[in-house]
Amino acid sequence: MKTNEKINYSTKPIIKITIDNQNDLGFDSWGDGLAEWTPIRSLYTHRPGIETSLASLDYNTNLFHDVFDLEKAQNQHDEFTSTLASENIKVISSHDLTKYINSEDLAPFITFDESFTKDQKSKLIDSYISHNKQLDLLLTKPSIKRISANNQDIINQFSINNPLGNFLYARDPIFQTGENRFHLSNLKFNVRKQEANIMELLFEKLNLHSNISISIDKFNQQVDTIEGGEVVPAGNTIIIGVESHRTNLNSVYELMKTNSIGHSNVVLVISPVKTQEEMHIDTWFNIIDEDLYIGAQRFFDKPIDILYYERSENGYYSLNKEISDFKTLLENKLKMEKISLNDKQQKDLMSNGLTISPKKYIMIGGKSSSQGFEKILEKHDVEVISVELDELTEGHGGAHCMTQPIQRDLDSNYI
Repeated sequence: MKTNEKINYSTKPIIKITIDNQNDLGFDSWGDGLAEWTPIRSLYTHRPGIETSLASLDYNTNLFHDVFDLEKAQNQHDEFTSTLASENIKVISSHDLTKYINSEDLAPFITFDESFTKDQKSKLIDSYISHNKQLDLLLTKPSIKRISANNQDIINQFSINNPLGNFLYARDPIFQTGENRFHLSNLKFNVRKQEANIMELLFEKLNLHSNISISIDKFNQQVDTIEGGEVVPAGNTIIIGVESHRTNLNSVYELMKTNSIGHSNVVLVISPVKTQEEMHIDTWFNIIDEDLYIGAQRFFDKPIDILYYERSENGYYSLNKEISDFKTLLENKLKMEKISLNDKQQKDLMSNGLTISPKKYIMIGGKSSSQGFEKILEKHDVEVISVELDELTEGHGGAHCMTQPIQRDLDSNYI
C-alpha cells in the first residue's frame, strides 16, 4: 500500500468523516491552537470529600494505592488551588457549580424504596439541598429505606452505593477538543463510569451560569473506552494514547469519524505498557512548551508505534506512513527536545504536573524524586512551582489529572 493511500474505515484506520450521511464535509480546523502550553486562564477542579475517603477503604477495587488521608489530601488540594489563583488562574470548583443543582437533577442519583411517596421524596431532597448536600449525594449515590425502629418510629436507613472516589481526577471524565468544546469520555471501570454523567451535569450548569458558551459532545452509540488522561493537545496536532490500560483504538476512530476532533493532525500513540500505574499517556509523557516535552526514558529507549493522520481540505484523514515512531514525530517533525524521566521519577508521576503557560510548570512536590527533578527542569529554563501533592497521588494522578482547563489565552472571553 502506498504512503498516504486512503483506507476504508471498516479496515482501520479510518479517513472518511460521516455525519448525517455526508462524506465531503470540508474541514474547519477549530481545534488548532489548543495546546498544553497555551496559558490557562480558567480551569475546573474538585476538592476530594467523603466519597474519596469511603472509596479508598476498598482501595484495590476503587483504583487507589492505599487508604486515603482525607484531611491531608484536602489541605494539599487547598494549597494547590491557592497556588493556581496566585497565578491569576480562575479556579472553578465542583462546589461552585453544585449550588445550581436542583431536586430534578438529584433524583436520578438517589434510590428510594417503594414505601416513599412522591411528596416524601421531594421533601427529603429539598432538605438535602437546603443544607448544601448536593455534591455528597451525587458522588455517593445513596439508597434510602424507611424502616421501623422500636416498633414505633419510622426512620430513614442509608446505604452507600459505589462512592465515586476518583472524581477528584477531573481530567478523565471529559476532555477538550477545541475552544469551548468538550467531549464526554467513556470510562473503562464501573467504579468510575458515572463520573462522566456528573461532569456533564456540572458543565451544563457552568454553561448556564457563566458568560461562556460551552459545547459538550458525547458518543451517540456504545463505543470502546476512552479517558481524558490520554488526550494531549499540541497546537495543530492532538496526541491521543490508545490501546492502553484504559483507552481503545476504536473509540478514537469514532471521534475522528464523527468529526469530533478539530485539530489538523491526529497522532495515535500505541501505549508501550498496559498497567494501572501507567493507565494513561500523561503518567509517562507531557509537554511543557512547543519545543520541550517530558518522556519516560524506559519507554523512549525503544520505538513507540504511532498512527499519524493528516487531514486534508475535504475533511478526510490520510495516514502518513513515513512517520511511525513517537520520538521521531516529536523531535524531527515537531522539533521538540526531551527531558528524560528515570524510572523513579516516572513512578513518582513527575510527568503529571500541569503546564500553566510556556515553560511554567506546577510539579508534584513531596516525593523522594521531586527535588532532583525540579533541578533538571530548571536547567531547561523551566519556571517551576512545586506543590506538595503526595497524598493526592494515591489514586495514580497528580496536578494534570486533577484539573480540566476550560479557557486559555486563545479564547475570546473569560468567565
